[in-house]
Amino acid sequence: AEFIPNVFAYFFWACIAKVFGSSPIYHHFAMVLLHIMASYLLFVFVRGIGGETLLGLCTALLFAVSYISAETVARVMYMQYVLCAIFFLAALLCITYRKSRYFMFFALLSFILGLMCKEIILILPCVVLIYDYFFRNSLELSKRCKVYVMLFSITIFYLIIINCE
Repeated sequence: AEFIPNVFAYFFWACIAKVFGSSPIYHHFAMVLLHIMASYLLFVFVRGIGGETLLGLCTALLFAVSYISAETVARVMYMQYVLCAIFFLAALLCITYRKSRYFMFFALLSFILGLMCKEIILILPCVVLIYDYFFRNSLELSKRCKVYVMLFSITIFYLIIINCE
């Protein structure tokens, strides 16, 4: 397969460079802010699963200060990983805690933007399916069939587009 550029990550880099100039301090500051945003989204998600603020806080703090995350944040060239994590968690939050159809729109938008950052977000439909199986009532799984169809159709469409030469 051909290399697919990380369009949204490049766009984000270009916006930072256009607004603040090419000084690396602004790019590192943006990476720290993006990592804080990803940590906050993880906090909200875990708090929603466990129902405890302390559990969500501990999980988000471990994510924020872990060595693996620090390596990603320290190097500006890894911005696509942090952006992908943000879009993954945003889509997961919108799908699992949706209150209206706007949440589904934002989930699909986050999924598509995440695809423009890093392909690892393709696991999102499987994660949603596993989450629904373990944390939701089995009667609700049939009601959420439209969610699965939309996510898996985007995944299949993306894989078809990628493999066309």
